[in-house]
Amino acid sequence: VQIRLALGATECGGARYGEVEAYRLNLFTPSDNGLCFSAPFNTNSEFISKVKIDGMTNATVNNYYSDYTNSHKESVNSRGTFDVEVEVSEFQILDRVSVYIDWDNNNQFSSSEAYSLEIDRYEQDKVIFSKSMVAGPSFGDKKMRIVLGRMGTYSCGPQLYGEVEVYTLSVLPLQNGGHGYHSFSPSPMLEGNLSLYPNPTSGLLSVK
Repeated sequence: VQIRLALGATECGGARYGEVEAYRLNLFTPSDNGLCFSAPFNTNSEFISKVKIDGMTNATVNNYYSDYTNSHKESVNSRGTFDVEVEVSEFQILDRVSVYIDWDNNNQFSSSEAYSLEIDRYEQDKVIFSKSMVAGPSFGDKKMRIVLGRMGTYSCGPQLYGEVEVYTLSVLPLQNGGHGYHSFSPSPMLEGNLSLYPNPTSGLLSVK
């Protein structure tokens, strides 16, 4: 939407005195995924062109705000590591990329849920930001907001240039050993001979 402010002048044509200023108002429907509002003032320059979250890859278009929570979901193990890569086109020297993950599902982002990505490499006219991260301990779907902004990023509110995209990170119990949660079933020979206490528990479990 184009907006023109005219002082001492008509909407078109010249005027002897006064001033005319023109602005552009970008209208879009915000996401209904429950998160706080976030979008840039302008996307005429730098934008997110590709996102990789472990095995998931999404080539994206230049947009103010894109909600991929239903169409793009990546599964990771609880307390397991996963890699995030964000490809930026038309990179500017003051651009920054951050990831915000709502680990506790309260539709807000605390300082412990914010992660700054670093420049990893350059590929032709693209700049790749990346970071290896560790999943939280709680299971289930988590909303993951990726923000590209100039001179810094914010979890909520307007960004100076750039783009905002939201994905779903599905945190699963760790099944194959390692540090984290995993489930098991006793063999038939041991059934009836095991004593587990305290039961139920979310902490230390003793087996006798």
